[in-house]
Amino acid sequence: MKIKRILACATALVITLGISAASAQSIEKISVNGINVVVNDQQYKGMNLLYKDRTYVPLREIAEGIGCTVDYEDATATAIITSSGSVQFAQDLVGNFGAYDEAYAALKVEYDMLISNRNSLAAATTDADEKKEAEEEAERLKKEFEEKAEILKNAFAKLGQSNPVAVEQNLAVDLNAIKVVVNGKEITEPNILYQDRTYVPFRAIFESLGCVVSWNDVTQTASIAGFFNEGVSAEDVFTSFDQEYAEYKVKYDKLIKEQEDKADQVYAETIKQSSGATGGQVGGQTALAEAAAAPYRTRANELREELVAHETRLKVKYSIAD
Repeated sequence: MKIKRILACATALVITLGISAASAQSIEKISVNGINVVVNDQQYKGMNLLYKDRTYVPLREIAEGIGCTVDYEDATATAIITSSGSVQFAQDLVGNFGAYDEAYAALKVEYDMLISNRNSLAAATTDADEKKEAEEEAERLKKEFEEKAEILKNAFAKLGQSNPVAVEQNLAVDLNAIKVVVNGKEITEPNILYQDRTYVPFRAIFESLGCVVSWNDVTQTASIAGFFNEGVSAEDVFTSFDQEYAEYKVKYDKLIKEQEDKADQVYAETIKQSSGATGGQVGGQTALAEAAAAPYRTRANELREELVAHETRLKVKYSIAD
C-alpha cells in the first residue's frame, strides 16, 4: 500500500484551486507561518496562516497528501473533498502527542521525590547544621528542576522544527470565496483565498475526515494523524455503522489500555520510590503518584473523547438517530 506524502520540500509543485468568482477582497490581520504544521509526523514546509486563533492550510496539498480526492466545480465555486474508505493510522502515531507532557511528568516525579526526601530529613533532624544542609539541598534541587524543565521544553520546541513567532500582518485576502464540501457535508467555517491559493481551517476539515488533530502549545505545532488508501472506495471497506465503528473501537481500546497500564505502572513505581515523602509534602506519596500518573490518565480520557467523536460522526454518515 502506497501512501501519498506531501512534505518533500518547500519548492514542490503547487496545485491551486481555480476560482471563478471570488468574494470582495478585504484587509485582514493574519499571521503567516506563525505556527508549525505536522502531518503524520512529517513537518509541512508550505505556508500556513493563523487567523482569529485558527490555523489555515492549503486545501489541495494537505487533502491530496493524505490520500483524499479534491475536485472543483467552477459553476458553483465549490471545492469537494472525498476520502477513500476509512481513515487509517500508522503505528503509534495516534498515541504520541503527549510525549512532552509525559517527559515533563517523569522529570517532575523524580525531583519531587528528591526534594521531599530532603524536606523530610530537615523536619526529622534536631541538628541545626543538618537541618540547614537539607533545606539548602532542597532549594538547590528546586532550581535544578526548573533549569532541566526549561531545557526539556526547548528540546521539544526544536525537534526538527522552526521556532515560529506569530506576527500579525495586514493581508489582502478574499474570505469565503468558495464553498468547501467534505464527503457531502459543507464546512461552514471561513476559508481564505490568498495569492491564488485556498486555505481552509485545519481542525474543521481534517476532524470531519476522521483524522486525529492535536495542538502542542510548547512547540506551537498543529498536527494531524491519519491517511486514506488510494483506489479503495468507502463501499469496498465498510457497509454499516457497526463494521466501521468496530474498527475504531478496537484501535482506541488498545490505545486507551496502553495509557491506563502506563498510569498504573508509574503510580506503583512512584509509591515504591517515594518512601521518604511525608504527608506534609504536597500530600505525600499518594499525591506524587497521582501527579506522575496524571498525563497518562489524561491522554486515556482524550482518546475516549476522540472515540466518541468518531461514533457521532459515523452515526451522521450512516443516518443513525440517537
